[in-house]
Amino acid sequence: MVRILYISTKIILQLGFRAWLPFRTLGIEFKEQGIDIYKPLLFENLRRIGEMSPAALVAMLVENQSVIFDSMDIMEYVNEIGGRHLLP
Repeated sequence: MVRILYISTKIILQLGFRAWLPFRTLGIEFKEQGIDIYKPLLFENLRRIGEMSPAALVAMLVENQSVIFDSMDIMEYVNEIGGRHLLP
């Protein structure tokens, strides 16, 4: 099983950090793919993300054929597969 987390940056955009941190906290294996959302690559990269996600936004998690494209939904999903140790 391959999990790929697409995020822009963990430092500037806390939504990317909110999706990234649960994986690291629970020790769940994933691959991280950085997406440059700054000009001049902004529109090209968002077009590529839009091919996988209807929202065309990052953070986005792709696992096999499934896509989760909201950072809070990603956090809830990681909580579920990690034994519910993060959220009540």
